[in-house]
Amino acid sequence: MSTRYDYIVAGAGCAGLGLVWKLLTSDLRQKKILILDPDLKESNDRTWCFWDTDSPDLPCPPDHSWNKLSLATKTHRGVYPTGAHTYYHLEGSSYYQSIKKLIHQFPNVEWKQEAVVDFISRKGEVDVQTTGGTYTGEWAFSSMRTRPEPAPSSEARLQHFKGLFIKTERPVFNEEVVDLMDFRIPQRGDVRFFYLLPFSETEALIEFTVFSTSVWDDREYQTFLDEYLKSLKDLGSGEITVERTEKGVIPMSTARYEVWRQPRVLNMGLSGGSARPGTGYAFQFIQQRNKEIVASLENNGVPYVGKTHQPRHEFYDALLLRVMHREPDMVAAIFSRLFRKHPTSRVLSFLSEETSLFTEIYIMASLQWPPFLRALASKLLYVPVYRSEPTVVSQKRSILHAHRP
Repeated sequence: MSTRYDYIVAGAGCAGLGLVWKLLTSDLRQKKILILDPDLKESNDRTWCFWDTDSPDLPCPPDHSWNKLSLATKTHRGVYPTGAHTYYHLEGSSYYQSIKKLIHQFPNVEWKQEAVVDFISRKGEVDVQTTGGTYTGEWAFSSMRTRPEPAPSSEARLQHFKGLFIKTERPVFNEEVVDLMDFRIPQRGDVRFFYLLPFSETEALIEFTVFSTSVWDDREYQTFLDEYLKSLKDLGSGEITVERTEKGVIPMSTARYEVWRQPRVLNMGLSGGSARPGTGYAFQFIQQRNKEIVASLENNGVPYVGKTHQPRHEFYDALLLRVMHREPDMVAAIFSRLFRKHPTSRVLSFLSEETSLFTEIYIMASLQWPPFLRALASKLLYVPVYRSEPTVVSQKRSILHAHRP
C-alpha cells in the first residue's frame, strides 16, 4: 500500500523549504511531509536581501548586514542611515543547508529528487504526479510557475538582472553602505540601475538591474557590468577577479495570481504573487506567508488563503508601474525624493506594507504629483500612451563616482 502524506511540497526553494522549516518548528512537526524537487539544493544558486526591525526569524543567521543605504541620480547622491531597520543579505546555500540539517532529524519527512508533472485534486486529497511516480497527500503546496508571466502592459514589468561577485586587488568599497539604486547611467526608455552589496573593502556583489517588458541577452548586461568594472579600476582597485555570477527574473505586476492552483493545491512564492509589484522584493513576504499558512493549519486544519498584499498598496504599485511605463525617466527622481524627504526606516516600513493609511498619504503627498496624476488619469480613463523612441545616449559616461571609503 502506498504511503499517504499529510503535506506534499512541490519545489524546494525559498518558499517550499521555508514552509517545511515552519512546519517542523510548529505543533505540526510530526505530520508526514514529502518534498519534491529535481535539485537537491547543494549549490549556492541565489542570494536574498531584505530588511527587518528585529532579529530575523529565519532558520539561520544572515551572512551580512548593513545600517546605511545610498541612492544616486545624475544630480544627487545621498547616504541614509536605516534607523530602526537593518538591511540583510542571506546566501541561498546557508538557507538550504540549515533547513536540510533540520529535516534530517525528522524521519517523517522525505525528499525525492523528482520533477512534478501534474496535480489531480479529489475530495479530501490530491495526487501529485512526478517523473518517478504518483504520491497522495491531504494538501499540496506548489512554488512551480503555473502560467506565463503577465503580458507587457502599463501595469506589468519584469525585473531582470545579472550580478558579479568580485574581489579587487586593493580596497575600493565602503563596506558600511549598500548602494541600493545607482541611476547614473542612461535609462533609454527603461528603468536601469546598479546595485552594490559591499562585503568588505575588497569584496562585493555588483548587479545591473533593469525594469522592462522583456529579458535581455547576456551580452547586454555584461556590456554595462564591464563599464562598471572599468570605473572601479579607474578608482584604483587593481586587478578584479569575478568569483561567480548570478542572474534572475522577478515579475512586477498587479495582475491577480492564482492563490489556489486546484482545490487541494496552494500556490506559494512568486507563483502565489508574493513579490511586491512595485519593487520586486519578495523574501520577507514569502516568510510571512509561510507563517500564516502554518498558523492556519494549526488552528483550522486548512491553509491560509488571504491576500499577500494589501489592496491599497497594490493601488500604489499600479500607479508606480504605470509611471515606469509612461515616464521611466521620472523613476530615479521619485525614489530619490522618497529617501530624501522621509526617514529611511519610514520608507522601509512603507515598502513592507507596515505603515498606516495616514502615513502613506503623507508619503505620497511628498512625491512629485504630476507623473502619478497622469498615471491615475490613464488608469481611470484608459488614455493611450504615445511617446517617441528614447534618445540613444553614449554608454561611455562615468558610471561610478563615489564608492571609495
